[in-house]
Amino acid sequence: MVSRSCAVTTSGGSAPLAMVLPLMRDQFEMARRIVHHRLGVEGSLADLDAEKLGAMIGKAVVDRSFKARVTAMRRRFEESDRSSIGVEVIEATLAERRGGRAAAGASSRR
Repeated sequence: MVSRSCAVTTSGGSAPLAMVLPLMRDQFEMARRIVHHRLGVEGSLADLDAEKLGAMIGKAVVDRSFKARVTAMRRRFEESDRSSIGVEVIEATLAERRGGRAAAGASSRR
């Protein structure tokens, strides 16, 4: 359903989306990053009303650059997910710390 939506409101605990209403912990930092990278807009749930929500939706839907940047970011995440470099780095580090035992196990899985 999210992939078919023109705008999504989130607390900031998930992937970059158009409207962020952070509630706690790291969600405020995620919201700041989303706004910084121009992936969406941030609002405050504490003072949110219909008019402010409408303005956020309008900005997110009308500004086509949000969609372009979110699409580009999604592609980067998908490419990163397909890459095994993270696994390779972790396995190499473990191999160094364990004297080569992790490397032997990793090569047998390939």
